[in-house]
Amino acid sequence: MAEIKSTLDLVLERTRHLSLSEEEKALARAQEWEAKVKGHLLALKEGRLRAEELPGLLTQAGDQAEDFKAALRKALVETLDLTGDNLPLLAGLASLIGPDIKGLLAEIETLLADHKAASRTLTVRAREKALKDLADLGLSGSALKPKIERDQGYVEALARLKQAYADRLAEIKERLLA
Repeated sequence: MAEIKSTLDLVLERTRHLSLSEEEKALARAQEWEAKVKGHLLALKEGRLRAEELPGLLTQAGDQAEDFKAALRKALVETLDLTGDNLPLLAGLASLIGPDIKGLLAEIETLLADHKAASRTLTVRAREKALKDLADLGLSGSALKPKIERDQGYVEALARLKQAYADRLAEIKERLLA
């Protein structure tokens, strides 16, 4: 009587001679690390993982700890931006790399605070200008809320401001990755 084989048995039988090349294996490992790093990064940003726990993750990685550390460092640095919550990311970098980068992290914190203050100042000035322009037209009152987002001058100034700070942040990020 003939043996009935499952689909899995048939596939395994026909592909038993196939194997991955070294390049394909390296690519698969890199994708695996990327997925793990993204998961840890999300957990860090959401508060499910504390920055102090990152070195412990490195010990769990065993002989691949250096690759994992490099991938995690790169992901943390690349995720930094001007408007997001960067405190968990900065704490993660400090915990992962140590005191060697305190100066760069302080530079980033200062840059982010300066950007926030400059953006706020620009917004307040644009709002005051819009209110003054409306008052010149005879419109005033506490319920009046100008839509400064429609002011092309404000939008352009805000974009220039953001670009200037983004360029400075990119330069610091490059130094962090070096």
